[in-house]
Amino acid sequence: MRTLTNFEASLLTDSGYTPTNCLTCRGKKTFRWWATDTRPSEIVEYECRCVDQWIMYRYFEHCGIPLGYQRLGWGDATHMDSAAASIIFDYVGEADARVAAGWGLFFHGASGTGKTMATALLTKYLVSVGFTGYFTTFNGLLSMLDSRDSALTKEQRQGVHDKILNAQVLVLDDPGREHRASIEFAVSAFDQVLRQRVASRRPTFVTTNYSMNEFEQRYTTPILRLLTERSDQHPFTGSDFRPSANKREREEISLGLSRPVVVG
Repeated sequence: MRTLTNFEASLLTDSGYTPTNCLTCRGKKTFRWWATDTRPSEIVEYECRCVDQWIMYRYFEHCGIPLGYQRLGWGDATHMDSAAASIIFDYVGEADARVAAGWGLFFHGASGTGKTMATALLTKYLVSVGFTGYFTTFNGLLSMLDSRDSALTKEQRQGVHDKILNAQVLVLDDPGREHRASIEFAVSAFDQVLRQRVASRRPTFVTTNYSMNEFEQRYTTPILRLLTERSDQHPFTGSDFRPSANKREREEISLGLSRPVVVG
């Protein structure tokens, strides 16, 4: 087994990892998965690199990326329209320059069209090549910032607050689905986070089911201008891909396949 770095070793410490509870092979040491990203293709039995799988899972979790998105790759983005794909891959190709410039993304449009998946895949790539990143729902952001609605201690909230402001890349998913928080608090928190990040040249990726007009009416013109000042914007259209994803996952279960945690 390869030698772990100190940081990798820290991701295993007190994390609950044992050789028998690997998220991918569940202790079998091998798992079945497709041979290529073009599916369906030949099914192959792979040797499971359990420690690497757990370290990837723990690091993506540290960055706030949910396990469901950890297991998705570009081969799963078959529903993404060509314009959106071009924006994502242009960002990948110019990642150093765009992150340094604080260049963000603003994806808006119909539910289930791939906005969150696109930003999650891009964020996974960016953190895998060394950028710091944090992924959170907008509702989660508000809960972390509102002491009345948070189970976190004051010190924990401060730590999360610092991560939100200082991460080189921040994803705010689904503004518009917040609950309990007043719209005044939501707007104030949004404004605070965006202003500090724009001033620090730190990119923010935002996804919402609102149109740009609806978003502006809910969160005010100044916030929309902060978002669009240094970002690419794209309206996601098309049908909800979740029914096809449901069918795909049921097939994988019936075939005895196990999705590994992947970078892309």
